[in-house]
Amino acid sequence: MKMLHVIVRVFKIIIFVLIPAILMTGCNQPSDVMAMEAVQLDNTTQLQTQGKAYTVLFSPAIDSMPLNKYFDLDVQIKGATYQTLTFPLDMEIDAGMKAHNHSMNVIPRIINLGEGKFRVEGMLFHMPGKWFLRFIIRRGAMSDKAEVNLVVAS
Repeated sequence: MKMLHVIVRVFKIIIFVLIPAILMTGCNQPSDVMAMEAVQLDNTTQLQTQGKAYTVLFSPAIDSMPLNKYFDLDVQIKGATYQTLTFPLDMEIDAGMKAHNHSMNVIPRIINLGEGKFRVEGMLFHMPGKWFLRFIIRRGAMSDKAEVNLVVAS
């Protein structure tokens, strides 16, 4: 089982980091996902998804998203009009630096707590600079995305 987990991690790194980096070398193409307008509320940031079906609220489980230190995120997905969701939902998360053509060098663990609530454990921004944080929300075959740009200070 451990070996399968290692193989899956290596495969994800190859698919999501190495291949895009090779293909994008020398290119400066815009992302296929537009950065969304973020609203900062105390320690919580609120985004609307591209398709406007959901509102994503997220906050680090600590006071900030630190440089080169693991941290967790609390994420809540609400309906477009902020209603609590009563149907099952899945979420993926991605973070990276577009200027460097790379994602995080770790794969965080996502825990689905139900009713649109998730805990993301093991996030790591290993370099200072401009990062993106992308949420991919899935309900069956349908998906929607939200993305925000962040600056991680040294």
